[in-house]
Amino acid sequence: ALFGVATQAEIVAGYALGGTVIALVGARVTLVLNAATFITSALLVAAIRGSAASDRHEESPMGWAGVRDGTRVWRSDALCRRALVLFVGVNAMMILPEALVVPYADELGAPSATVGLLAATIAVGAMVAMSMTPDHDDHGELLRLAAGRAFVLSIVTSALFATSVQWLPAAGALALFLSGAVDAVAVPTNQVVAARLPREGRAAAMSIAGGVQYGTQAIAIAVGGAVAVTAGPGWVLAVGAVGAAGVAGWSLAVPPRHGRPG
Repeated sequence: ALFGVATQAEIVAGYALGGTVIALVGARVTLVLNAATFITSALLVAAIRGSAASDRHEESPMGWAGVRDGTRVWRSDALCRRALVLFVGVNAMMILPEALVVPYADELGAPSATVGLLAATIAVGAMVAMSMTPDHDDHGELLRLAAGRAFVLSIVTSALFATSVQWLPAAGALALFLSGAVDAVAVPTNQVVAARLPREGRAAAMSIAGGVQYGTQAIAIAVGGAVAVTAGPGWVLAVGAVGAAGVAGWSLAVPPRHGRPG
């Protein structure tokens, strides 16, 4: 939870700082400065080589053997699988507002200077929702609470995206805010996974989870971007939020099978 809030705070700060730098030196220089930050990150990572942090603490199989091992770990616990599907499914749909915020702002007629502000509202929504993450000792009940909140917020978000395109462009800002709140389902799902994954095979399992997450995000962005060219970004975002509601609704309606006690 702390990592998630910190990440969203960094995003908000990045938008604010980026907008200020663009205003001072222009977009081209800002892009060069942004590229330089990756060099700084690389140097920081390189600095841990040879330290205890870089030691390998688990003998994990590599390649396809690692994929099989990671898959086995996920198949061993139904609640972990449920948490993974809930997180990945909702996250794939809620990555669309971040990916399409620029054309969406243009569709609403928002001034170009406000695009960064609109994008930042997504991170703010996530931060607010993460600070109100549901809490429960039973992992199954925690996932149900998280899915219920994601379902309601997704439906409202979809309605606001549709409203912003048809009648009230100002509703788009609230829709973006709530889309970030929907994506905060990452906190309770990750809490369940962290508590339940066995130490043996954890690294392979998390590698599988990361690959699935980024793969579904890439597919959603590619398909959503292509459809937005003809249907418009606002309607794509509205349908995407319905998709997130579908995943959350499924998680509510279909109980997990063969899960270990929470």
